[in-house]
Amino acid sequence: MVAQIVSGHYSSGARLPAERELAQVLGASRATLREALRRLSEWRLVEARRGSGVVVRPQRDWSFNVLPAYLRLGVSGARARQLIVDLMAVRRALTLDLLVAAAARAAAPAGRAAGSLALIDDAWAICQRAWAARDDRQRFLLLDFAVLRRVLEAGDFMPAVWLLNDLGDVYLELAQLVAEATETAPDYLDVYRAVFDAIEAGDIDSARRLLGAYLERTDADLLAALEPLRGEA
Repeated sequence: MVAQIVSGHYSSGARLPAERELAQVLGASRATLREALRRLSEWRLVEARRGSGVVVRPQRDWSFNVLPAYLRLGVSGARARQLIVDLMAVRRALTLDLLVAAAARAAAPAGRAAGSLALIDDAWAICQRAWAARDDRQRFLLLDFAVLRRVLEAGDFMPAVWLLNDLGDVYLELAQLVAEATETAPDYLDVYRAVFDAIEAGDIDSARRLLGAYLERTDADLLAALEPLRGEA
């Protein structure tokens, strides 16, 4: 169902076949189909309209959860590459803004008094585990994602932690789609050690600059590895 929608087989505004017919086409029970339609409705791919049945919603209404399937099945070539560029830009902006907000709170006198910098030490320990697992891309990505989460905890920035909880599964699925194209940067640990040293010194601007430069460089390396996509249709 997801594949047929994101690939354009069912375009925006199209009405899906009746439940009985759709269950037969998909080879699924009607109970399974109802559960699938419920999930697609949560992802804002479809909606039930009185008198019209279940119809496909416009792309602008879709949720972030659709992105992995859309990248695999809905786009290719230059369009897929541009989508990856856009995702990287979103990740950099979100990561850096959240880092600055949380790190500033952790390094402030109240944060230091509350022991927040101990969680920065935890984040460094997670970095070391990620580096040790760098040949296992799935585990590396999981641990690398946990680093930012721990920094947010250090700043007691719980709305941001909860946001990452919601985005985490989708982000990791997206990252795994492209992660095999490159290896972990050899200065991964050096950069994060410098970032955490800057946070502990209260130099949040330097922490942002260091991590921002690292993300821009590693994103550029990934795009270079994906360069063949530029010329595809």
